[in-house]
Amino acid sequence: MLPALAQFRVEVSGVGLTQLPIALVPFKGQDASPQKISAIVQADLERSGQFRGVDASGQALDETSRPDLTLWRQRAADSLVAGGVTRLADGRYDVRFRLWDVVRGQDLGGQSYTVPQGDLRLAAHRIADYVY
Repeated sequence: MLPALAQFRVEVSGVGLTQLPIALVPFKGQDASPQKISAIVQADLERSGQFRGVDASGQALDETSRPDLTLWRQRAADSLVAGGVTRLADGRYDVRFRLWDVVRGQDLGGQSYTVPQGDLRLAAHRIADYVY
């Protein structure tokens, strides 16, 4: 019998190699909402393999706030998402968010979705799509 010779080579490339660090601040008002919007958005982005979450604990921002981008640079975030969830008088929810490029110091815009309670998750997925 001859001895077996084997070669093993691992090459790392593609998705996940250079994930973008993003901070998702818990959305203002989401504690009164049946869905945790920021958690759904973060899960969507991380599952894409393109993003890595940065700790955003201890921060209180919403879509109307002007964030201190120096703080987010120190936390090694390249992007920042903040928003809010408000229940309207008719029972629907107004979900708003804003996206910032921390590195360039730019406001990249945001959107607002007015949805019934059953579509809160869909609104969160739309936010993730906007960021992606």
